[in-house]
Amino acid sequence: MKIFILLFLTLSLFGNEALFDKYCVDCHFKQKITFKQMKAQKEYIQAPPISVVMARMRKLIIVNIDDEDVEKAVITAYMQDYILEPSIDKGICHARCYVQFGTMPSLKKKIKRKELKKIVSWVYDHYD
Repeated sequence: MKIFILLFLTLSLFGNEALFDKYCVDCHFKQKITFKQMKAQKEYIQAPPISVVMARMRKLIIVNIDDEDVEKAVITAYMQDYILEPSIDKGICHARCYVQFGTMPSLKKKIKRKELKKIVSWVYDHYD
């Protein structure tokens, strides 16, 4: 039974990463880099790397309840909303990122909500 549970969890995590690869990696590469490193490579990338985006979200989205589950729920809800309805008004990136990359295109008609929930959960769990 323990092996089955471990296998299920491993396949679930891999599946969520595969969804990220399918929908996001063309623009947001997965390599963990800093904002400073991103600036140095800006001519080679199409959008801020997901590690930079996640670091910015964790810095700016403040949850005043000391509960990891609540923080994850708030941040992943923000991510889902932004991915479906992106705008500068809702954005958390530095202004120079919008100048360089523009606003993210909506994935509203391209992704299922169930897939989106898996992606944002995987991103939250893998980038700190």
